[in-house]
Amino acid sequence: MTTDPKRQCGAKGKPGRTEHCRQPKGFGTSHPGTGRCKFHGGSSPNGRRHARREAAELALLALGVPHGDGDPFALLRDVVRHAHGQVLAVGRLLVEVVDDIREGKTPRIALAEAIALADRTLRTGGLVGKETVDSDVAERDMKLSEEIGFTIHQVLTAALDAAGVAGEARTKAEEALVRELVAVGPSADERN
Repeated sequence: MTTDPKRQCGAKGKPGRTEHCRQPKGFGTSHPGTGRCKFHGGSSPNGRRHARREAAELALLALGVPHGDGDPFALLRDVVRHAHGQVLAVGRLLVEVVDDIREGKTPRIALAEAIALADRTLRTGGLVGKETVDSDVAERDMKLSEEIGFTIHQVLTAALDAAGVAGEARTKAEEALVRELVAVGPSADERN
């Protein structure tokens, strides 16, 4: 009998056995429905951490409804907006913490934690920004290459038409032109 990994603990049984635990996920723990059961480490710190991660992944699956055409540049724009919002929020948090300290109040989080959070947020925001710029440059380069290729094709076709080249001679001329363009164009490594 097989286990259902979406509903059952699924931990391996005793050595030498091929059966897996069929208790419900999180049975007897503080996290029923996710993670291992109480008999297989579900109540341990790592078991609880795993169950929280599993619950978060399930929540993301439930919330991650497909949207639009899956345009990667639209997704990247959303990620950049989110990263920008985080940078602004962490800046406000730092100001709030410093103001609380100046006024003798207890801040929501310690200054060291706020600074570490700001550092991580700025680094992440910087990486997201760099990836966005790199993607945009690559996209523009690809479009420019396509436009140049199309223009070269139009010019060469017009030249062959003006020279009256037709039939087999035209086919050979077009093949030679394509070979030469490929030879002088960027290699696959240079394009990537």
